[in-house]
Amino acid sequence: SQRFSSTFLGVSDDLTVDTSIFNTREPLSIQDKVTALELALENNSSVEIYYYVASRDEWTRRTVEIESIYEDNGNWYLDGFCRLRHGQRVFRVDNIARIRIQDG
Repeated sequence: SQRFSSTFLGVSDDLTVDTSIFNTREPLSIQDKVTALELALENNSSVEIYYYVASRDEWTRRTVEIESIYEDNGNWYLDGFCRLRHGQRVFRVDNIARIRIQDG
């Protein structure tokens, strides 16, 4: 367990999270990503994500203010305001490689 502030996958300084699933070089599972995003949403924190844009075959770094996380037809999605594109965007969670939770 670890107390978080503004560190990798961290949230508010009042929350302690079991980080053993995040301390690996293995890719995070979809459920691990959803868990991290839910923590950020519950704490009103934005997230920095490393996201694969399939249409351009490129990776981008985005900061997103989360509005919702939902499942549709077996796929998980992050819906929020993207600061890079200055607009509302929907991101497929399976295209997210890394998540860094910002202070709320």
